[in-house]
Amino acid sequence: MAIAKGVSIFERHIGLPTDTIKLNAYSMNPQQTENWVAAIVSARNICKFDNDKNMTADELESLESLMRGTFAQTDIKRGDKLNGKIFFAMPLQ
Repeated sequence: MAIAKGVSIFERHIGLPTDTIKLNAYSMNPQQTENWVAAIVSARNICKFDNDKNMTADELESLESLMRGTFAQTDIKRGDKLNGKIFFAMPLQ
């Protein structure tokens, strides 16, 4: 379903169990990982996945209106810590 909706980044915890290390409940072993990747490839093929999304002008305008910019509250010199010196705001300029 995620592939059909256009998701392009997946994240999973993968581990290699040993005699002394047991995988936790949310990690996959190598065989599970291989099956998971195969399912992603299959879904991409079924959906004829294409990285080029055709967006309408309205979609682009809507997304751009929601973009935040990073702005400096004071002068920032090389090596300065940014804590308290920047803020995020809309619209992006």
